Amino acid sequence: MFSQEAAQEATDTTKLSTLEISDVLVDDIDNGFSAKKISKSRLKNISTTDVARALKESPGVYIREEDGVGLRPNIGLRGTNPDRSKKVVIMEDGVLIGPAPYAAPAAYYTPSMLTTESLEVFKGFTALPFGPNSIGGAVNYKTPDYIAEDKTTADVSYGSYNTGVLKLGLNKKVSDYGVVLIYGRSQSDGFKELDNGKNTGFEQNHVLLKVQRPYEIAGHTHLFELRLGYGNEDSHETYLGLTENDFLAKPYRRYNSSELDQMKWTHKKIQLEHLTEVGTSANIKTTAYHHEFERTWYRLDGFRDSTKVIRDILKDPTGTNQSFYEVLSGVEDSANLGANADLLMANNDRVYFSQGLQSQVELNNLWSNEVPSKTVLKALIHRDQITRKHDADYYSMTGGSMIRTGDTRVATARNEESATALSLSAQDESRFGKYTLLPQFRYETVTFNFDDELNSRSKKRSDSVFIPGLGLAYQINEALMSRFAVNKAATLSGLDSLGKESREESLNKEISLAWQSKVRQEQFEILYFHNDYDNITGTCTASTGCSALQLDQQYDGGKAVIQGIEARASKGFQWLQFWMPVQLNYTIIDGHFADTFVSSNAEWGTGQVNSGDPLPYVPQTLFTAIVGLEKGRFKQSFIINHLGKMYDQSVEAGRIEVPSYGLVDYTAQYQVKQNLSVRFKIDNIFNKTYTASLKPFGYRPGKPFTATAGLTYDF
Repeated sequence: MFSQEAAQEATDTTKLSTLEISDVLVDDIDNGFSAKKISKSRLKNISTTDVARALKESPGVYIREEDGVGLRPNIGLRGTNPDRSKKVVIMEDGVLIGPAPYAAPAAYYTPSMLTTESLEVFKGFTALPFGPNSIGGAVNYKTPDYIAEDKTTADVSYGSYNTGVLKLGLNKKVSDYGVVLIYGRSQSDGFKELDNGKNTGFEQNHVLLKVQRPYEIAGHTHLFELRLGYGNEDSHETYLGLTENDFLAKPYRRYNSSELDQMKWTHKKIQLEHLTEVGTSANIKTTAYHHEFERTWYRLDGFRDSTKVIRDILKDPTGTNQSFYEVLSGVEDSANLGANADLLMANNDRVYFSQGLQSQVELNNLWSNEVPSKTVLKALIHRDQITRKHDADYYSMTGGSMIRTGDTRVATARNEESATALSLSAQDESRFGKYTLLPQFRYETVTFNFDDELNSRSKKRSDSVFIPGLGLAYQINEALMSRFAVNKAATLSGLDSLGKESREESLNKEISLAWQSKVRQEQFEILYFHNDYDNITGTCTASTGCSALQLDQQYDGGKAVIQGIEARASKGFQWLQFWMPVQLNYTIIDGHFADTFVSSNAEWGTGQVNSGDPLPYVPQTLFTAIVGLEKGRFKQSFIINHLGKMYDQSVEAGRIEVPSYGLVDYTAQYQVKQNLSVRFKIDNIFNKTYTASLKPFGYRPGKPFTATAGLTYDF
């Protein structure tokens, strides 16, 4: 009979067989092709609300920090541009969770770590079943499942910059229903300082409710689960950075011209999932979902004189730029320079929805009981939409404060973009002795629509793509396995200014060797990947410095090559009376254009891109070391992260190198008794000052030294 526990196990998008050396992940190499998982216990130990700090523990993953605390992480995988995570498929419990993942993937939203129990990272070949933007990979945020044990948990922490986190969790059986309820809140005063002392902090709230119930229908057990979610944020974040000299003198400073910058958003989700067993070797999972996301970002965007570009002024605040720089910093009044020095505030109001129906069938030993196999068939019908209502206000800098002028609000955009998609995928993993063969494919067809009210124009485009792939694993001996995979990859981008778009396409190849000791307390894996792009695309966003007229336009970059090596080693040591788990991750990435062309996309830079020029914000090296030291109830670890140098643009003229940097974090946890634990953590122990980004306007810092103490109590 199909038990509730079996139902929960089958809800996993990919069934993983993993082991751990304490909190250090060790994959079971018997599973030839699977996601990399950052486990529940590991996330609990590092106790972070910033997904960037968690994802750095997987090779091949890098983050371009936005705000330093993880409100809007820019995630990149295997050489993809991390800007707004637009080239990565973001899922929650296996369901597309982006505000409009087809029509507008470059959206600022990520699931909260307060409602996330574990993470799955799919890279390259393993990401093939997930559309639309999975050339580099996909990330799945997994929320807690109901377990057959009544439990109430309170988790609270407090630290630097009045940063507070509260998480309340309930897992309870009510009559025949299993209920999971989570409330999470995080808030902070922020580590940046406006010259006039005004607010630079944030607050977030998240609620997740899961209710499940099994039913016996026609002799089969059916499990139904309703998932409801709500989240909101009010953050005083900005795109405005500093000049290089100001950054070196006072890196956490903010100019007064950003005092009004504020983002507010709300996110709502409703999902209904049905899971059942057919016979003894098949499971069917079907999910209907509807998500809504509304956000308004009121932020500094430029001057009334559009020829005065903030990025250029901060890059060279001398000569004719000096007076405009002094307006930005609040030293000079706008009136002294005339109306052209008035500041433009963009009011970007956007409403999104995303909805669909997806179904997955898992079949065991479909072809023969003598050939162990697992076949997965998926179908997705999806529609999403973004409605943009953008306006602009003008302000004068007066006495160090932003004062609104008498100008009426100007409408800058009134448009709507939508996408309707059908996606079908299939994979069959079969074992023939020492060989594991995994053929798979994804077929997608999408129709994009764009209606522009201000300019009285409409555009429409349809596209379809077939994406095949083949993986082969060979078990050399009990401890050693080799793997090879090749697949086509594609991103079905939206509409460009002419209503046309050449899709992003790549041929991906990877080969790896994995070794694991018999006792499974040590492991080593090395992987080489090579992604050969026929056409690489870029999307113009405000975060890359594009003008309002270019926003959300698609650009073609022609041929590109992204290749690299990912290596990971894990081992547990006994040292005196201590247990010492260690994990080392190292990644090398070479990403460059293979064509020469003239770019008008600020993401790549404006001017000529030459063959061999680097892809922007793709680090050349990544390194993470996790070193634990444990004894009895006490557990601690040091996390060392290194991000190699990268470049702010591809065009050589005006290109700036973003320096490499290394950070050391520390976590400690003590189990006072079975239901009570206390913890202490430090991020950036040595208070390293580093450049997180140069886009779109000047130097912006990462998070400085922060210390946090907290406790968890189970009722």
